[in-house]
Amino acid sequence: MKSFATRIQIQADRETIWRILTDAASYPRWNTTVSRVEGRIALGERVTVHAKVAPGRAFPVEVVAFEAPHRMVWRGGLPLGLFKGERTYELRAAGAGGVEFEMREAYGGWLAPLPIFNELQVFGLHPLADGFFWLFAKVFGILFFFLWIRATFPRYRYDQVMRLGWKIFIPVTLVWIVFIGGMMQTRWAYLFH
Repeated sequence: MKSFATRIQIQADRETIWRILTDAASYPRWNTTVSRVEGRIALGERVTVHAKVAPGRAFPVEVVAFEAPHRMVWRGGLPLGLFKGERTYELRAAGAGGVEFEMREAYGGWLAPLPIFNELQVFGLHPLADGFFWLFAKVFGILFFFLWIRATFPRYRYDQVMRLGWKIFIPVTLVWIVFIGGMMQTRWAYLFH
């Protein structure tokens, strides 16, 4: 799981900063990465964040922790855990009447088939956590399976396929239709619906 954190000391009281943090309409005035935030920022509420980095795309998040005026956590992601992110805002008292503001963001998901692969480290890098590696591995697997099946089963000529259809598939289908139609008229009809 990757993460990012930043902190700053602000010379203001905690309640004022908390009021600004929980006012969705004011986010574009102080957060340069956000074009707008929709919704009510309260525990259990859903908030939609429109980031400037992805114009026209909305990021729905849920407020999962709301301890005024100390801590707030937003959580969101994609279905099936493909991507999940969590942003935590914390306010702590600092010296001289100021407040230490800290924002942490952790994001991750099922980048690899097993989460343990995301943590594997080789020479300081995480080669198996890269999405391109898994993209190429999956494409190779599909191609291998397709070519394996294609090479294993016999190939039919057009006239052989037509003969198979006219002499086997069509008669079998007609017999099956008559059989199902007849069974629908018996006391076992409930089995064929």
